[in-house]
Amino acid sequence: MKCKSCNKNKNQAEFYFKYTKKDGTKKYHNSCKSCICTKSLKRYSDLSPKQKELRHKRSSELTRNKPLSVRKGYRLRHRFGIEYSTFEEWLKEQNYKCYICHEAIDENSARVDHNHTTGKIRKLLCNGCNVVLGHSREKISVLENCIRYIRECN
Repeated sequence: MKCKSCNKNKNQAEFYFKYTKKDGTKKYHNSCKSCICTKSLKRYSDLSPKQKELRHKRSSELTRNKPLSVRKGYRLRHRFGIEYSTFEEWLKEQNYKCYICHEAIDENSARVDHNHTTGKIRKLLCNGCNVVLGHSREKISVLENCIRYIRECN
């Protein structure tokens, strides 16, 4: 994909997901994550201290009283293009357990694991297992070296 702001060709994973069309295709923002972040920081830094305070107050008031399903539902739709009901179904299918370590997870602690290159959703994980995959950069060789290290040093 080509970013309309920096005119660079970038991987799809470097663009924010926008929504899913009725035909099932996914729509992404025209600007890459980096350019959107830069623009957002610039806009925020241009605000007066009073405007920043009002924005923070308004933001916390809008989300504070919303139930978890509404807050998490928005994030799931925005980041992964799935509905909260789908997330709940997956959680039930996994018996409320992390797919990797089988520790108990709930609606609040479950993380949606996805391939950062393709955006394809894999399974629901606990935060610890999701972080392990992220820090290993999803490289099987790194994870195998971790296993070998634990076996050798224990």
